[in-house]
Parts: sequence; structure tokens; C-alpha cells
Amino acid sequence: MLITGHAPSTIRRAVVTRLFLARHGETDWNRQGRWQGQENVPLNAAGREQAMALSASLKKEPLAAVYSSTLRRAIETAQVVAAQHKLNVCRDERLNEINLGDWEGLTRKEIKTRYPELLEQWEADPYGVKPPNGESIAEVERRVIAVLQEIALAYPGETVCLIGHKVTNGIIRSRYLGLPLNDALQSVPAHAVWEVIELPYPL
Repeated sequence: MLITGHAPSTIRRAVVTRLFLARHGETDWNRQGRWQGQENVPLNAAGREQAMALSASLKKEPLAAVYSSTLRRAIETAQVVAAQHKLNVCRDERLNEINLGDWEGLTRKEIKTRYPELLEQWEADPYGVKPPNGESIAEVERRVIAVLQEIALAYPGETVCLIGHKVTNGIIRSRYLGLPLNDALQSVPAHAVWEVIELPYPL
């Protein structure tokens, strides 16, 4: 009897990694409308409750790994999820939020007052324009997508949770859901609310 099939490499390339993507829980700066960037702001009481609710919603999911940025608000959220699955959090600084430089800690109104022209340029072209002493969306995209490709290589056919940030998650949504960046950023789910992204095995 003739048995036919696919080479293992072909099978693996057809498999996707199921990614539960969620933003960290709320912080006081979120509530105040302050741009956090890479400032290490912890969760507030509401954020801790959101992390618990997120963990409960993922209780029955067969998570193989939980990833997080190295920023406190993301780690605190990820630790609650990971503990339920008896996993350690995989912390990667490449998943950190965009570096907003001198804009961190300011509200949009304050930024518009101090940097009106630069803010307008940045909002028109976030890929090419940087906040003062910060980084561009293009720079963030390179480091974030590199991690996603590594996850897809390491966990083909498995389920992974990633706790990120508004801009980093928006970039992921834009790349893997085929959304324009502005649309992807504007529709990022609320704090500690997950959505499923399928990561194809890198060719």
C-alpha cells in the first residue's frame, strides 16, 4: 500500500500559533490621560481587578507560555495569568511600549501646547517622525514583530498569551489582521480584554 504525506517542514508551515493578545490593566496615568510610554507605572486597584478578570477568562485555555514586556504594568497583569497556569512570565524588553521620550508623563493637551508642530507631524507620519528623545513606530514595529516571529517558531500549533501595550498591540493587530495602523490603534480592546490573533509559521 502506498502511503503519501507531507514533509514535516511543510506540515509545520501550515500550522498557526494561537495568540491571546491583551493590553495591561489600568494605571493611574491611564485614568489621568497621561502618555506613559516606557515609564514604569504600576497597576491601580482597577487594573489589578482587570488582571484577575482576564486570568479567569483564560482559565480553560491550554496556554503554553505567557509573554510580557518588561514594564511593571504589563508584568503585573501577566503574572496573574501565568500563575493560574503554573507558568513563568517570559519577559522581553522588545515588547515594551513605544519610547515617547520627552512626552512621557504629559497629557495630549500639554504636548499640543509645548510641541504643536511636532505633534501634528508625528500624528500624520508616526512611522517616520519621532517624539523628542523617543522612537518612531517603524522602530517599534521591527522589534515587536521579531518577537512574534520567534513565538511562532517556538510554539507552532500551540496557544500563547501576550500582555502588551496600546501601540505595540496596535502594531501587532495591523500586521496580522491586515488593518491600517490608525484603525488598528483606535480599535485596540480595552484594558485586560483579549482577542485572538493567528500567527503563521514563518517561511
